[in-house]
Amino acid sequence: MQSTQNIVTIKSILRGFELTSGLRINFHKSYIGVLGIGRDEFIMFSIALNCRQMSIPFKYLGITVGDNSRNTKFWDEVAKIKNKLSKWKDKSLSFVGRLYLIKFVLFVVPLFYLIFVQCPIISKQQHY
Repeated sequence: MQSTQNIVTIKSILRGFELTSGLRINFHKSYIGVLGIGRDEFIMFSIALNCRQMSIPFKYLGITVGDNSRNTKFWDEVAKIKNKLSKWKDKSLSFVGRLYLIKFVLFVVPLFYLIFVQCPIISKQQHY
């Protein structure tokens, strides 16, 4: 019952946004995704909000949400960002600018990932 009240509240907030901003939300293009509730409630929520149903896992800002973060393949997205950065950095930035940008991105991207997931524990064999 609490979940139903939350959906009604969300719908009211979005309607209030429409009225105050003059912008209109296109619910037919919007998606809803849920974690931890039954399929019947999910269908009811999508009907109440007049939205499509989103499957889990999904991508949000380049990060896969709802996937197994303990899998090392999950972290390949960080490498993809590094590859994209290397394509244009040589043309448009000075050496100092490139160095600063690379350090910043390589520092911030893993932190951004850690907001959503737990890192896997990777054990290394110790050699003496």
